[in-house]
Amino acid sequence: MRILVAEDNILERRLLAASLTKWGYDVVEAGDGNQAWELLQSEDAPRLVLLDWMMPGMDGTDICQKIRQEEKLNPMYIILLTSKEQKQDVIFGLKSGIDDYIRKPYEQKELRARVKAGELFVRLQSELAEIAEERRKTAAHIEMLQELLPVCSNCHERCDNPEVWRRIKRYVADHPEAGSGPGLCLKCTEKCSSERRQEMPSEKRSATQSKDSVI
Repeated sequence: MRILVAEDNILERRLLAASLTKWGYDVVEAGDGNQAWELLQSEDAPRLVLLDWMMPGMDGTDICQKIRQEEKLNPMYIILLTSKEQKQDVIFGLKSGIDDYIRKPYEQKELRARVKAGELFVRLQSELAEIAEERRKTAAHIEMLQELLPVCSNCHERCDNPEVWRRIKRYVADHPEAGSGPGLCLKCTEKCSSERRQEMPSEKRSATQSKDSVI
């Protein structure tokens, strides 16, 4: 999983990046707030973000607020790095839209646990997005199938009679080479068959009636 580390102190940034790389993350670095914001605008922007609060240009809370205002389908998980300890500072950070914060200096175990929690959130959000997309595709497919319900080519009414479905299914099974063009509804089929029987000689008419009764 890719993770953005935005920290203006180069030594702290490199140490943080080294730890994250060791834990298996693909780290993208930014040395100030403006560079971090630029990286977050790309199509393949990391969805797991570590932001230092105080940076040149845009600070961490400014970036967080802009992210939340322009957030798309897949939300980012934002962890704010700060040396501030006042309760009002923490409240302000949370109101800006961060998901978690880590006070400096931080311990490696705490950092890893909080980053792991962010990774889990991102993965769950991705899975939910995939499920939502599959449901959307399924709904669209069902709608398409409903639009393909047979319509009688004679009276132009929708053939909702189950008997029609039975006949169509049997015909398609017996004639796999046949297309799926419009057919006749049950009423028009019976009318057409009746008219054809009237035009047949009496011997042929009796044989056809016997065959229809079997069907």
